Amino acid sequence: MLVQIPRHGAIKGCTVYAAPNGVASKTPACIDASVTLPQLSFPTNTTQAMGGFDIPDQTRLDAMTCTISVEAGVESNGLMQSGNASYIIRWGQEVTHPDGTIGLEKWQAFVSGIVASGPSHSLEVGQSGTGDITINVSRYRLVHNDVHELYAIDRIAGILRINGEDLRAPLNDIL
Repeated sequence: MLVQIPRHGAIKGCTVYAAPNGVASKTPACIDASVTLPQLSFPTNTTQAMGGFDIPDQTRLDAMTCTISVEAGVESNGLMQSGNASYIIRWGQEVTHPDGTIGLEKWQAFVSGIVASGPSHSLEVGQSGTGDITINVSRYRLVHNDVHELYAIDRIAGILRINGEDLRAPLNDIL
């Protein structure tokens, strides 16, 4: 039997809010932003099994970064924060349901960390300049439609939860 699943399409809009105390500012810091969310990458341990065999250690994560690309100008000023920086990134994504109807799904990412680099704008006559802000991420949460939490990561508190399963819980119980 063929299982029909919703098909996710284009991102319809993306807004970034500075959230210095974990609460989004009333005014967006950047509208129609281009954002690269943190990638979850597990370090590997090599064991011998008919040669070397790499096994991901799902109790730890490699370094995570988040990049926000902005146009040159005032927008980037609201995103530059010193010390622990926090952002709320919201976007809408088009979805086509199995019955053919088209809808919009809400996504939110909560990102905290330290700004590692600020924008170094490229300037070209006739073009608006762009620059990247890179955040070394210590906390990351990804939520779908305000209900489904895909990721909840807090490196400092030792939380690594993916789809509701705390991957560090067995290790934390021992420690």
